[in-house]
Amino acid sequence: MPVRRAPLQTQIESQIDTDVEEDFMPETKGSLEKHVFVKAGRKRANLKSAEEPEEKNWERLFRAIYYYMREMLKEQIQKRNSGHSRPFHPLPFRELPDLRYWSSEFAISPFPDATDSWKSGLVLLDYKLRKLDSSEKSWKDVLTGIEITQSDLSSDRKIPLFLGIVTKGYLMMREQPWRRFVLLFSISKFKLRAHYIDRSGLVISEPLQIDRFPVRFVDVLNTTTLANRSSLGFDPTIHICNSCSTVPSHTNLPDGFDTMLPGAIGWVYDNDQNVYWIMEILWKSRGFFKRGTVCYRVRDKFGREYALKDCWVNEDVKDVEIDFLKAVDGIQNVVQLVKYWDVLYDGQPDSTSHIRSHCPTFVFKKKIHRRILLTPCGLPLTQFNDILELIGVFRDLVVAHKAMVGRRVLHGDLSPNNIIIYEGKGYFIDFDHAKFLDADGKADESPRGTGTIPYISFRVLRLMGDGHSVRHTPCDDLESLFYILLEFTVVYLGPKGALAPRLDEENLHRDPVRRWGIDYESLTFDSLATSSMWKREFIHGLTDPPLVTSYFTPCRPLLDEWRQAISFASTQLTAISHDNICDVLTRELSSISQQLAQTPPPALPSTLEPTIALSPSPAPLTSQLVTTVAASLTVSRSVPVRATSVPLPLPDPPLAVRRPRRPNRVPGKR
Repeated sequence: MPVRRAPLQTQIESQIDTDVEEDFMPETKGSLEKHVFVKAGRKRANLKSAEEPEEKNWERLFRAIYYYMREMLKEQIQKRNSGHSRPFHPLPFRELPDLRYWSSEFAISPFPDATDSWKSGLVLLDYKLRKLDSSEKSWKDVLTGIEITQSDLSSDRKIPLFLGIVTKGYLMMREQPWRRFVLLFSISKFKLRAHYIDRSGLVISEPLQIDRFPVRFVDVLNTTTLANRSSLGFDPTIHICNSCSTVPSHTNLPDGFDTMLPGAIGWVYDNDQNVYWIMEILWKSRGFFKRGTVCYRVRDKFGREYALKDCWVNEDVKDVEIDFLKAVDGIQNVVQLVKYWDVLYDGQPDSTSHIRSHCPTFVFKKKIHRRILLTPCGLPLTQFNDILELIGVFRDLVVAHKAMVGRRVLHGDLSPNNIIIYEGKGYFIDFDHAKFLDADGKADESPRGTGTIPYISFRVLRLMGDGHSVRHTPCDDLESLFYILLEFTVVYLGPKGALAPRLDEENLHRDPVRRWGIDYESLTFDSLATSSMWKREFIHGLTDPPLVTSYFTPCRPLLDEWRQAISFASTQLTAISHDNICDVLTRELSSISQQLAQTPPPALPSTLEPTIALSPSPAPLTSQLVTTVAASLTVSRSVPVRATSVPLPLPDPPLAVRRPRRPNRVPGKR
C-alpha cells in the first residue's frame, strides 16, 4: 500500500504552533533546505565541523522523524475532527502535545549546574526554550534524554554509559522531584535501551537492534516525543513552571481560574479537585531511591497558607507518620495535620509497583505516593531574628517535647531541618522516624539508629558504630537539641543564616564541633564510633571549648550549663529533666536579655565568607546515588514576627492547640 507523505513545510494552523518561526524546520546541513549547491566539476566542501559531535547527526535524524510524524498526527486529528470516516495512517494519540525539540547543545558543553558539571547526549526540551541561551536552561527543563556511545553495554555493565545514565536520571529527579519517574534512553553499538528510574530503583529494557527493526525504533521515538507529559513521568496532579513559563503563556490553568495567583510558581490538586497554589519550594530531598520528599508552601483559594509534604513511602509503613501526627494533635509548638491523601493516577493509588507487576522476581520496596497538608507553614530555623528569639525557640521545643513524651511519642530525628519558626515560636515537624515509648520510657529496639548523625547523642552513635541494636530515649532527643543550638553558635555569624568565615586547618581540627562533623563525612561505622568518642569527651569537658562566634558569646554560660546537665545524667545514669533544661533556658534568656539591653551584639561584617557547617555539603555524586545525604533548606522570605519575651517557668503541656495567626506575607516569586 503506498504511503502518503506529509509535507515538511505546512501552514501552521493549530493555536499551539502560532509562535513557531522558520527554525521549526530540522537542521539539515548540506540539504536543499539550506540551499547548498555546487557547480559541476567542483568538489563539495566538507560542511561537517571537525569538532561537531556524533550526537549532532542523531539530532538531525530525530528532528526529521519528529517533525514529519507530528505533521502526520496533526493531519490525522484534523480529519478525525472533521468527521472523516477513515483517518489516514492512524497514530495511537488523540491530541497534539506542545511542540518539543531534540538538542545536542550540551553534548560538548555541560549543563549549567551549581553542584556538578555533567554533559548530556541528546535531550528533549520544550520548544519555547529554544531561543533561550544555554546558560538559562537547566536539568529542570529536560523531558528525556539519550546517551550515545560505541561501547557495548551487554558485555560490560560497569562502563561509564551505565553510570552516566543513572547520574543524569538523578540530576533530573533532583531538579524535578515532582516527577513520578524519569525515562531515559541509551544507544550503544546501535542497540537502543530504555532506562526507567523511579523511587524504587532502576528498570532497563531488553536491547532493540536499530538497524534490524527501524520501524520499532521510530515507534519508540514517536511514543517519547508525541505522547503527553504523563507518559514521560510527569504527575498530572501537579504543575511547576519551567524556565520558559510566564503567566500569559499558560493554557492549562486549573478549572475556574483565568490567571495564576500572583507570585505562584505552580499548582497542585488534592483528590477532591481542590486547588492549592504553590508559592515556594521549601525543601527537597537529595536522596534518589528513597522517599523523594519535597515540601511546598501552598495557598488555598481562601488565602490560607499551609505546608504540603510530598513523599513516596513504603507501603507497609505508609500510615506511620499519620499515626504520630494524630497522636500529637493539639500539642502547642508541634505541626498539626490538616489532611492527607494518596495521589491517584488513572484512578488508582500511584505506586512504584505498577511497572514491575509483570515480573514477580523483581526485588524492590513498593512505594506509595502520599501528600500531607500541615499547618503552620513556618521559616527555616536559620531565619531566626536574634539571640533571644533563637533561645526562646529552643525553650518552646523543650516544652513541646515534654508534652509529646507525655503522650508516649518520641521524635527520634531532631535536626535543623526538622524545626521551623512561626511567628517567633519553634515547632517540631517531620515525624518520619518517630517512635512510641513503652512504660519504661524507651522506644522499641531498632537494628539501626535513626537521626541525622551530627546531632545524634553520643550513646546512640556508639551503639550504631558497634553494630548493636538501639533503643532511643527522650534524653537522646534533648541531647540532639543541644547539638543543634551548639552548631548554630559555632557555624553562624548571626541571624538569617549568615555563615562564619572558613577556619584554617589548625582551628578546623581543634574545634570539637567541626571535628566530629569531619568524622561524619566518611560515613563508615568507624567514623560513627570516632564521632561518638569526640562528642563524649566534649560533653564531659575533656576537649577545648567550642569556637563560638562573637555574636553568640552571651550564649556560652547557657551552652556550658546544658552540657553539664547531659554529662551529669550520663555519669549518674539518670534521665535528663525537661524541667531542668527549661529552667536553664529561662534563666539564661533573662540574663542575656539584660546583657543585650546594656551592650548590643556586634554588627555583622559586610562581606560574608562560606564556612564548613555540621550539616555537610553533598557527598560526591556517585555516592549520592546510593546514599541519602542531608540537604540544605531553601532560604525562605522572612516575615514579621512578634518580639520574644522572657518566658515564664515551664507549664504543664496544654492539650488544646493554639492556632497562630497567619503572617502577612508579600506575594511574589522567589
